[in-house]
Amino acid sequence: MSGRPVWGTLAVGPDGEVYVSGVIGPGNGSTPLIAKSIMAQNPGLPPTFLPQVPVNMGGTAAYSVGPNPGGLLGQVWVAVNQQPGPRRGHVYMLCSLNPPGADPLDVMFVRSTDGGLTWSAPVRER
Repeated sequence: MSGRPVWGTLAVGPDGEVYVSGVIGPGNGSTPLIAKSIMAQNPGLPPTFLPQVPVNMGGTAAYSVGPNPGGLLGQVWVAVNQQPGPRRGHVYMLCSLNPPGADPLDVMFVRSTDGGLTWSAPVRER
């Protein structure tokens, strides 16, 4: 990913594709991003990534604010369903974010059914 992503995680899809998630920062107001490599499983080639995609998760990353003033908001988690069935390959992201308004923290969830190209509307986890 370009721009030196931070606060993210990695996941491997059922066909060996690698997903890298994070935010560009450090900095408040960053939007979560995801990038995908379909070549990372080949040890003979350097991994190349498709263009990174900004993901609307209903808020932005922040640090040193909110319920954890010594820490961060914005940790991005990515997972891919590897089980057989109709949801195989679905990509999921979960992130703690600073939403619009007075509330300094929400945990938001989104899903992609097309390998990370497009994403569902964000859902606030309760």
